[in-house]
Amino acid sequence: MRSFCPEVGIGLGVPPPPTHLVGDEHTIRALDAETHEHDVTSELRAYADTVLSIAPELCGYILVKGSPSCGYERVKRYDINRNPVVSD
Repeated sequence: MRSFCPEVGIGLGVPPPPTHLVGDEHTIRALDAETHEHDVTSELRAYADTVLSIAPELCGYILVKGSPSCGYERVKRYDINRNPVVSD
């Protein structure tokens, strides 16, 4: 078993600063929760590509409930005004 942590992988540290998922389901960005000015979306996507290239045998993930970088469902999403978006 190998572990890969998106936040550590892009240098955010432990614990990472809070992150919000901002936008709609088609154009979502991972932004810092305090100001929404620091965008780590590209870094997270690049890290995922790196993990897949160095571990092509990867066949599953352990996800973390509510995590913006490795959660699966019920992860909060926000609009550009920092208001939570209510899911259907």
